[in-house]
Amino acid sequence: MCNWIDQENHVLSITCSKARKKLGEAGEQLICEHLKGHNWQILASNFLNSSHAFELDVIALDPEDFLVFIEVKTRTQTNLDSVFATITKRKLRKMKLGARHFCVQNPHISHRGWRFDLAVVSFSPDKVPGSPKCWLIDQKRHKLTVYEGIG
Repeated sequence: MCNWIDQENHVLSITCSKARKKLGEAGEQLICEHLKGHNWQILASNFLNSSHAFELDVIALDPEDFLVFIEVKTRTQTNLDSVFATITKRKLRKMKLGARHFCVQNPHISHRGWRFDLAVVSFSPDKVPGSPKCWLIDQKRHKLTVYEGIG
């Protein structure tokens, strides 16, 4: 928990943890390394605009030349229901906005189409950062692929 002071000297408590940020970065790095090992081309990570209206965790070309915008969720417990609950209509609107911006800024990248995937990385709370469980929810194939122990 961090304490911030607003303009009227009110103390605001905001959750901000270096450990949480590092956990998220570790999850994104694992997903990128795994995808590279399976012939994906990582084009960008943590793509955002100056106003922070959107952020895309990972942007990649899959082996079939689909442009894939991947939301990575990293947790210390396995609860896929709570992860799915974070993908709200507002979040999807922001992801679509980010995808449009990326495509406009990178018209030279040829692809067969684009989609949004969700990657979930779960570290055991007592073994962070050892032996995570990883899932990639592939929207194109409507299937869940489990990558166990890719750490």
